[in-house]
Amino acid sequence: MKEHAQAMSMAVEKSSRRISVPFLGTLELPPSDQLAFLGGVVTLGVMGVVD
Repeated sequence: MKEHAQAMSMAVEKSSRRISVPFLGTLELPPSDQLAFLGGVVTLGVMGVVD
């Protein structure tokens, strides 16, 4: 069981991105598929499709 948790944490760590932002420090972004989904939801919200 412990091996599965370790493998999952390694997979998440490898699929996430870290960027350095001045004055804010280092930000960790979610994996690209989750980032695309969140971007789509935000876009629909801005367009007024989703309240």
